[in-house]
This record gives sequence, C-alpha cells and structure tokens, in this order.
Amino acid sequence: MNFMDMLRYLLIGSGNDAANALAEYVAGSNEAFAELMCFAIRRKRA
Repeated sequence: MNFMDMLRYLLIGSGNDAANALAEYVAGSNEAFAELMCFAIRRKRA
C-alpha cells in the first residue's frame, strides 16, 4: 500500500462511503445518481 492509498483510506473509510462519494461527485446526490443509473438501463434496453 502506498501513501496515496493510505490517504484515500483515511478519507473514505468504507466501500459504502466510497459509493456515496462517487454518486455525489457524478450526479450531485445519491437520489440523482440512482435516477441517472435507471435512465442508463432504460436507454440500453431500448
């Protein structure tokens, strides 16, 4: 494990925290991210 990995682990303590941080970064909120993912799935099915 390098320094940056350790720093990331300190900032984001769990997989759930990481998922929430990613959702907020990508879409602004967890709810908006869920809507975005649902839209992407519907679009692939069409």
